[in-house]
Formats: sequence, structure tokens, C-alpha cells
Amino acid sequence: MPFVVKARHGCNQIAIVRDPDVANWDAIRASADGWVKRRYGFWLDEWLYSRVERGIIVEPYVGVGDVLPIDYKFYVFGGRVEFIQVHLDRATRHHWILLDRDWNRMPGCLHSGTPVAPSRIAELIAAAEALGADFDFVRVDLYQPGDHPLFGEMTFYPGSGLDPFDPPELDAMIGERWRGQGRLAFAKSAQTSS
Repeated sequence: MPFVVKARHGCNQIAIVRDPDVANWDAIRASADGWVKRRYGFWLDEWLYSRVERGIIVEPYVGVGDVLPIDYKFYVFGGRVEFIQVHLDRATRHHWILLDRDWNRMPGCLHSGTPVAPSRIAELIAAAEALGADFDFVRVDLYQPGDHPLFGEMTFYPGSGLDPFDPPELDAMIGERWRGQGRLAFAKSAQTSS
């Protein structure tokens, strides 16, 4: 049965083991040892990740054969999903499409076509909103292999905060949602302290 070995405290530290009988265990162990020895979080000023205890996670592989699952990344601002980034063809010709919460393509999105919404999109949105309810912003990553929604991760620094959205107007729109939530949180905090 295939599975995934990955670091719990960083990103892009992953080994997919499709067949344990032919896996290069020496290379996997060496990689995992290196992941655990390095502190993650200061390279790109992602201080929060430096507080996560270093370790290795082994979890089931949720793809089908060599095809990785579609990755649904929900941009949650103040407990509300505003955007959904859909990552397709990760193992071959990786690209992503940005949609609004109603599954409409955002203007200026570079790749053509709109993928079919997962059958349980309403549940995925509800789950992302429940998980993100206490934060100004968090990206909640979920999957739906077959008909089963699965949790991936939550991240507070998508792309280390450096990935540009093109066109710049789209980047500005997403940033404005975050700034608006920051002002909202500040206003709530001021109300409760007075």
C-alpha cells in the first residue's frame, strides 16, 4: 500500500513511497534525517513554523496510481471562504486556477477552463470556514478523493507570502481582503478591551 513520508514542521519535505518493497530506504532515511535536523521557519521569516515541533509524519497516499489528488486550497478571511485555489496535475504539468466561493473563475486567471466542482463542495467550504473561524486569514487545504473529503493542512504563509497573483489587480484584491480582516480584528479587540 503506498504512503507518504513528510516533515511535520516544514514544506516541500516529502517522499512518496509507492511500493515499499522497491523504495530507496537509504535515500528516504537520509532525507528525513536532514528534515528533522533543520529548523524551519526563519529562512523566509515564517517564524510561526519555527515553533512547530520537528518530526516526521507517515500518512496514507490518497492519490490514484501515479495521479496525485486535486488539491483544493480555501482562502479563509475572518472565518469566510473568499477564494478557492484548485491545483491540478501536480506530478506532470502542475498549474492552478483561482475561483471565488461560488466556483466562478477569477478574472485574469492564466489557465483556461474551469474544473468541475467537487461533489461535496458545500461541505468542504463549511469545513474550511469552521477551521478558519478564529483567524484573520488562513489557507485551509482539503482533498476529495472519490466522495470522501479529507483534511490536508492549514497554512498561514501561502507561498511564504511571496507568490504573486497575476494580474496585479487580483493580487491587490486578495490583499485587500486580508487588510480588511486585520482592521476587523483590531476593531473587535478594541471593543472587548473597553
